[in-house]
Amino acid sequence: MTSASEASPRLNDAPQSVSQPILAADLTVLDLVAAKLQLLQAPAWQTSDRSSSVLFKSEGVRLVMMALREGAELKTHTAPGTLSVQVLEGHISFYTEQQSADLQTGHVLTLPPGVPHRVVARQESVFLLTIAIPVKAM
Repeated sequence: MTSASEASPRLNDAPQSVSQPILAADLTVLDLVAAKLQLLQAPAWQTSDRSSSVLFKSEGVRLVMMALREGAELKTHTAPGTLSVQVLEGHISFYTEQQSADLQTGHVLTLPPGVPHRVVARQESVFLLTIAIPVKAM
């Protein structure tokens, strides 16, 4: 990791704490395997059908890791930016008003901003949600 006084980009050491999202940095490395293990050990996962953690947050991008137990559903909602859903483990079904997709480990889906959608876990699943939020021009 470079020091704050150096002119080179900042590098955050992986893995990052699930409970403390990284704020914008020039260069960020995340250990998704470690983050998944932390997520599955979180108190929310022990008592609920879901758990999530913001891994990275900047003005224009958010990375959120989410775990869902089999049968858990994220009710219909929208996102403020283009999103991608990358299934790290398991099997989820993703629904819009017009289409549906079954996503398993290794599959990635993208969706434009503002499209209503819902998600159902077909088996215990972990996925990485990335939201690219448009930055307003100054």
